[in-house]
Amino acid sequence: MVLPKPDGPDAVGTVTFDWTDGNREEKLTDDPGDKRELVVQVWYPAEKTSSPPQFLFPQDPQIFHNYISAFAEGFHLPAFVLDYWKYTRSHSFQDAPVLSSAQPYPLVIINHGMGTSRMLHASQAEHLASHGYIVAAIDHTYSTTATAFSDGHITGFTTELSAEDVYDKARAVGDIWTQDVEFVISQLEALNAGRMETDFKDKVDLNHVGIMGHSFGGATAYNAAYTIAKIKAGINMDGTLIELDHDQMNKPFSDIVSIQTWIRPRKI
Repeated sequence: MVLPKPDGPDAVGTVTFDWTDGNREEKLTDDPGDKRELVVQVWYPAEKTSSPPQFLFPQDPQIFHNYISAFAEGFHLPAFVLDYWKYTRSHSFQDAPVLSSAQPYPLVIINHGMGTSRMLHASQAEHLASHGYIVAAIDHTYSTTATAFSDGHITGFTTELSAEDVYDKARAVGDIWTQDVEFVISQLEALNAGRMETDFKDKVDLNHVGIMGHSFGGATAYNAAYTIAKIKAGINMDGTLIELDHDQMNKPFSDIVSIQTWIRPRKI
């Protein structure tokens, strides 16, 4: 299995980060000492390489087994039904050097839907990266079906939402996701400033930041676009908006128009 091929002119690199927000207590576990920990995958225009593209899912046998087991439990299926996932190839090159450019690349943040995963947006991310964008997709921990961290531990879906109190609880969870977005932008600022040893120094255009999301992630995109000044535009893909008491949105936001029309296109 192979994801749809990106149609942009650039090769695509990818790198995955485990980031912990030491300033936030984890509200979705019972341990009062937990800090909010996220997996964030970044796709970007990359130098061409002769290496084969990476597989989409973790290749460590034990991590992969635990990962698909968590998904299978959520789907009420035996784990072996999802074993074919290990053959899925992307079009991204792991840890490839960022493509040299006269100017930094605009940034797009992607938020998955409730109980899904960043993996569902890999093809969108590759497409955008091939057209000259840096794309960061967040796994919102405990609200994914499964998230695999680099040390091998797997978190599952523990977010409690019910029909009786969906709006009250959705607002609380939405605030957590919006804070995740703000934290990830701050981490990307650190990468761009060279405060972490990566290839992203001076490569991220933090003056041109867009956000998109599906379902609950679309509602998060709306809330984040409204509350985070650094975000210039957003897209909601089929998400119910929980926070409707905001004043009128003062920046481009839509669920039908391509985000590439709102943030500065790359100049060759």
